[in-house]
Amino acid sequence: MLITVLDDHPLIRVGIKGAIKNSMGDVTVEGFESVDEMVEFSENNPVDIAITDLSLRDQSGFEYIRYVNEQHNSIRCIVYTSSNEYRDYKNAIDLGVKGYVRKDSLPEDLMYAIKSVQRGRSYVDSYFMDHKFYYDDFSRILTNREFEVFRCIGKGFNNTKISDKLFISINTVKKHVSQIFSKLQVTDRTELVLMANDYFGGQYDN
Repeated sequence: MLITVLDDHPLIRVGIKGAIKNSMGDVTVEGFESVDEMVEFSENNPVDIAITDLSLRDQSGFEYIRYVNEQHNSIRCIVYTSSNEYRDYKNAIDLGVKGYVRKDSLPEDLMYAIKSVQRGRSYVDSYFMDHKFYYDDFSRILTNREFEVFRCIGKGFNNTKISDKLFISINTVKKHVSQIFSKLQVTDRTELVLMANDYFGGQYDN
């Protein structure tokens, strides 16, 4: 089996390679610090599993995941990241990632994820399993307009700016905000801003 590791920190690459070798024995593990290097290697070698960080110096691991999704869907991707953002997790799963592991997990968790993916199964860090249904509910329990207001609140917009942005009256904004407070069971706007930033990962579409 051929496994690749994409991380721009040499110590992490070496640590992951060593852990895989110790745990799985007869496997080949190659490490890369850039998306371009890993793509070039994947073009010319039969990669089975690709482990990638999301946050790289000048790139994103999502670039490699999208490449796999479009060009080499036989490669099974595992994300190994320090990000706790639900949006990163959701984007990765939507792109077909088979495993999602946080960097503060135990080494055994990453090995279990690799072995699960090798067997054709999926593995998701328990942190995201605990939050998954809660966050997925947002798009179901809020109306489309309430979801737009929720997004604006996350950006730090006050009611006047939301009114201007969405072309609705101040009173309508207040009604939507009140409904959002009730449905998401929050008590103040600061809590709602934090919740929105957690959901959207601090990255908002224009």
